[in-house]
Amino acid sequence: MNTIVNALMTALQHSVQAQLQLGELVGIDDLTGLYNRRGMRAQWPTLAEVTTTVAVCDIDHFKMINDRYGHDAGDVMICRIADLIRAFNLTGVRFGGDEFAVFIPTGVDGLTTLHTLAAACTAPVTVAHNITATMTISVGAVSLQEIPRREHPDPDLHLSRLLRRADNRLYAAKAFGRARIIGPAKNLGPNQ
Repeated sequence: MNTIVNALMTALQHSVQAQLQLGELVGIDDLTGLYNRRGMRAQWPTLAEVTTTVAVCDIDHFKMINDRYGHDAGDVMICRIADLIRAFNLTGVRFGGDEFAVFIPTGVDGLTTLHTLAAACTAPVTVAHNITATMTISVGAVSLQEIPRREHPDPDLHLSRLLRRADNRLYAAKAFGRARIIGPAKNLGPNQ
């Protein structure tokens, strides 16, 4: 009887470990290793404590990159942005396609960081053997001071409001000609 109980306990422990690993994987985008939407929502209560700026960005004319160089090249560009987000020690989320959210921590100038990130994105990237491509990004940013958490005690509602405002600013950046950052109360011009 002890052998059966021990076997069942071992199987149960393996099952619990597998479920924990699956839960971690479900929150991670498999192409970039960044959080996906589910992971972002799960991490938001912690991120909200250490974040001062939330930005939404995407690659300008991404369809043209895919059409010209192929979808593998598009994936290289997407991974390049993910690598840069990590290199800047920022928390990133891939929403899907070529759209990302970036969480900038307390003590870091959000707009300066976004300009530096956008400038780094313009460096040529090898997308295939002997083929390089360049990209620009458009960014909409919002400060957590604009939508204080005390006004939205529900963490999901607070995050949704922040992302909606950042997304609206992203669309404005696209409308103003792309390759620019629009943040709190100002148009920050073309990326240098």
